Amino acid sequence: MTYQIQSTFDENFKIIANTNPTAITLTTTYQDVPDSHIDYIPSPSSTHVVYQFSAYFASNQGGDTGTLEINCFFKLQYSDDNGATFSDFGDNTECYIGSAASDVSQRSTIDLKWTLSATGWTSAKRLRVQSKQDTGSNTILHELETFFDSTGERTDTNKYGTSVSCYSVD
Repeated sequence: MTYQIQSTFDENFKIIANTNPTAITLTTTYQDVPDSHIDYIPSPSSTHVVYQFSAYFASNQGGDTGTLEINCFFKLQYSDDNGATFSDFGDNTECYIGSAASDVSQRSTIDLKWTLSATGWTSAKRLRVQSKQDTGSNTILHELETFFDSTGERTDTNKYGTSVSCYSVD
């Protein structure tokens, strides 16, 4: 679903939510993160665009505890040609998220938010996140690993609904 809102504070707000995202097991090579794509044109008077992506990551070991740390790299990319080719956005749009210990319950929601310059951005850009895991990690995105469902039963098929949004600010 896509929603667009007009506001005097946040201009040209666009959000895409997915309640049943595709889970992805990370490797040590950067790969596209499902449901992180959004096509966006800033409002004409804006100076910045805020890109935000909410997701979930966990150990892919199964059970309540894992034997490996979960350490992930994320980076923001853009395309000026409707997704045919992508380039790294650069300008401090990479981050590292990880756990400091093993044999603990290893899962967390993440909320990546980048403020991007809108200078010269006058046509549509497609934005996306790519991710990879650190060597020795075993990480899955978007899937609740052996979580309790609404009836209190343990399951490994629940998904964490993702969202991606953009808005322009003056």
